[in-house]
Amino acid sequence: VTLAVKTGEGNHLSLLLVELTSAGITRTKLNKMGWHSSDTAEIRFDGVRVPVENRIGAEGAGFYYLMESLQLERLVAAILAVAGSQYALDLTLQYLHERETFGKPLANYQAIRHALADSATEIAVAREFVYSTCWKMERGQNVVQECSMAKLFAAELQKRTVD
Repeated sequence: VTLAVKTGEGNHLSLLLVELTSAGITRTKLNKMGWHSSDTAEIRFDGVRVPVENRIGAEGAGFYYLMESLQLERLVAAILAVAGSQYALDLTLQYLHERETFGKPLANYQAIRHALADSATEIAVAREFVYSTCWKMERGQNVVQECSMAKLFAAELQKRTVD
């Protein structure tokens, strides 16, 4: 596991690689509602010793390494949220074409079609923004702001779409 720990003068963060089988480490897997492929556990450290050779990169540079690597995680979250929004819209469209009131499908009502058009437009905009951010990241551009914005917008969009 990679740990961010305070080291040196001034409590700067450094990254350490620690084997979870090391003496003094206990862990308890946590059950959670989402993202089951991500291993999540409560980890307890009691007198664990880590050799200096296990430090990743320069001492005190851990915060910068984390900020750099978190961009991909944020972008993946945005991708998942856009896909979830599209799936929710697809299921809704299917239902609205199947469910009838007063002899016609719900999808034929103008107010419902307007709401669907709004959702479809927002999903398309979010998808293109995420694609653009992926493209920039692939080319080595600094996309800290875009990744954060994409995650926020797509996650909020997913909630609105499902609602």
